[in-house]
Amino acid sequence: MRAVFSFGTNDERLIQAIHQFKSNGGNLSKLICKLLENYFNGEIQLNNFNKELIKVRELYNELLEYKQKFDEWELKILELEEKLKEKQEKQQLEEQLPLIRKLREVVFDDIEELLESNGRVVNPEHAIKTRLSVFATEHNLSYPEARDLFFKAFPELNGRLEGVL
Repeated sequence: MRAVFSFGTNDERLIQAIHQFKSNGGNLSKLICKLLENYFNGEIQLNNFNKELIKVRELYNELLEYKQKFDEWELKILELEEKLKEKQEKQQLEEQLPLIRKLREVVFDDIEELLESNGRVVNPEHAIKTRLSVFATEHNLSYPEARDLFFKAFPELNGRLEGVL
């Protein structure tokens, strides 16, 4: 059997507490049913109920405060992680700069001619791969690391050669 009951109140504090409870995802019907069930089954005495309800409210408010602090800390952590990541990327780029310069100014100083040959003398993609493999070996890098440095040295070729190398 199911029955629906409603109630009204003029107590502003109670109204605000109910609105806050519901806005935080609380199920008012379920709460009231559980409280009434405990009361009518003798598990809650009304005089103890007020003390217990006050304690529950205090704990709930503390929980909200902790959640707010947690959210603030989480935001600060994310900001710090982002700054650290940017700093690491900048440091890594500074460390890689000599290798990038060497790729641009020494290993691939003829990149334009190589790409313009269009396979007449040698396949440009094959020549680039070969040079990158040698460069990687000389500098104790993996081929993917050398390829990434190549695209840092020649970002304008990224779209043209990205899937080929």
